[in-house]
Parts: sequence; C-alpha cells; structure tokens
Amino acid sequence: MSEERHAPEARQAAGAAERRATEPRRDAVASAEVAASPLFAWDHTLAALTDWAAAPDRGRPTADGAGWLMALRVGAAPGRVVVAELRQGGAEGRLVARVGADETPTAADVAAATEQLRWRLALDLDTRALHAAPERDPAFQPVAAALAGFHPPLFASAFQAACWTVVRQRTPPAFAAASFGRIVEYLGEAVAVPPGLLASTTPSGTALREPVGEPPRSTGDSPTATRLSVFPSAAALGEEARPALLAATNNLRKVDRLRGLADAFLGLDEGWLRAAPYDEVFAWLARLPGLGPWSAEQVAWRGLGRYERTPWRDAGALTAVGDVYAGGLTLALGSARELAERYGWLQGLWLRYLKAYPRVRPRSG
Repeated sequence: MSEERHAPEARQAAGAAERRATEPRRDAVASAEVAASPLFAWDHTLAALTDWAAAPDRGRPTADGAGWLMALRVGAAPGRVVVAELRQGGAEGRLVARVGADETPTAADVAAATEQLRWRLALDLDTRALHAAPERDPAFQPVAAALAGFHPPLFASAFQAACWTVVRQRTPPAFAAASFGRIVEYLGEAVAVPPGLLASTTPSGTALREPVGEPPRSTGDSPTATRLSVFPSAAALGEEARPALLAATNNLRKVDRLRGLADAFLGLDEGWLRAAPYDEVFAWLARLPGLGPWSAEQVAWRGLGRYERTPWRDAGALTAVGDVYAGGLTLALGSARELAERYGWLQGLWLRYLKAYPRVRPRSG
C-alpha cells in the first residue's frame, strides 16, 4: 500500500528529472563585448532589422525592444546552432553579445557568433567618410543627419543573397518573402531561445532543437516567439531538397536554379567573394544558374557589402536619388552616376542611405 501511495510521487520526480535533462540550462549563456566602427547608432540597426521582411532568419527584438535575438550556426560543418542576444553597451559604439545554447557555449562558439554578428550587422563598416562628404553635398546633409550611424545589415551569406534574387525574380515582394520563409521552414533549422536569454516567455520543457522539414511552432517575427531559424546551407539544398523547394516556391524553374546555386556554392570560400576585385566577383556571380547582371549586383550589394559600385539596375535606385536630389523627379542615369561618384568606394552605401531615408525622413506639416 505504501509503495502504491508513493508511486505517483516517484513518477512525478522522474518526469521532472527528465525535463531538467532535456531543457536548456538557464546558465548556458556566455557574454562578450563587441565594438562597432564609428559612426554607429544601435537604434538604426534595430529599425532596419525589424523592417527587413526579405530575411526570415533575421531574428526578432527582445521582449523589451532594446535588444535583438538571432540564431547563428557556429563551428565546422554541420556545426551547431546558437542564439545570440545583442544590446547596446555602456559606452558609445559598444555592444554586449550574450550567446546561449543547449550547453554553455565555448570560447570558440562565442568568437564565431560574434564574428557572424559583426558581418551581418556590418559592425566593421566605418561610415565617417560618408558623413564627412555632405559638407560638399548639401542635398545629402539631411539624409546623413537622419541616418547618422546607420550600418545597413547584410544577408548571412552570398549564397543566401543569391537564393533570394532567384526567389524574387518576376515575383511580387510579399509572395517572394513568403516563399523564402517557407524555404527556411522546410530546409533550415529551428532553434529555441534558451531560457537564459528570455525574460519569462520560454515555455517549460521546450527542446532546444527540432528536426527540419516541419514548420516551427512560432515565427521569428513575433516579439514573444520562442523559436528562431537559420537559413539552410548549400549542402541542405541537395537533390533530395527538390520536393521541399517546390512546395516552398511552386515554381519548377526556380527549383532548378536554386539547386544549381547550391552546387555552385558548395565548398566555396566566401572570403574570396568579399576580397577579390569587384569585376571578378561580378562576373562569377553573373554566370551562376538563374543569375544575371541585376542579381549579381544585388548579391554584391546586399550579400557582400561591396559598396565600391552602385547597383544601378536596382529598381528603386533612380527614384531614391531623384527624391533627394531632384524634388521627386527621376534623374537621367548619367546625372545620377555623377552624384554617386562623389562618394567613391562608398557610393553603394550612399545609395543604401538614400533608399533607407523614407523610413526616417521628417514628415512635413
């Protein structure tokens, strides 16, 4: 009778022990300080990430809105997924990164995560030269003032940017964003935000990782989402991924092109794309399956941060220039080029500022 009376308590204790063994530990978090090159304004980064619907793996704001949570893959392939929380530090241009996982991250994990954050958030981009130029360009002065310290975020990789251009081609932006999100759902990896990085929103018993192929229970766009996603690697878009790619895009031609991109990027050192002469990089990108001059410019601009050229094939480029320099009229391409050339190696950044300006432009009246 005594044994029967204590059986429920024993089972309850065993269940609690099992949950503790599978739940992420609250102390499985490591911290590091990250310095951003000047000028830098964290608020602009938060706003840009929030608005970037084309990047389903961009993460989400923290519950208080002052920080950002992002899932990152670290370590040698296939690696493991960690979650990083980034916040403004005590000093200007200083950020604090906290990295969490199912086990306390190693020093190598933290270093890899902070390196990825530096890349994705363009923290090493020195914008001082861009902000000094408006002294000779009065029309750009209000843009530079409103966006002082803006470091435009980048796609996680050139591969992801290339995939985005394929999905985006001849497709309305909202539908393309939904298709791209489904690629992440079906072929990426979902990861739970460790309890140590949440105020109180992680449900008890949530496992840190889940198999790919199933949509996550909640999206990274929600301020209270407890799961984030990483974009699939080139290896994950192998031949066996065709059914998932078709389900995501509903387009056989795009499936073929995405598969071709995966093969082209498999094993590629993207460091070459970041450092090689622009013309060589552009030529290599333009020859990839489904990519042409427009796509090559977009990958270099939004995926590699190659700002030494202006992507004039971008649909909104001339409009953005005209809004600031011609009172809303569309400038001739030659005139727009002359304006861009004032900014030399930062002319692509100049255009990113012009395109971001409507988000912060003071409203008249």
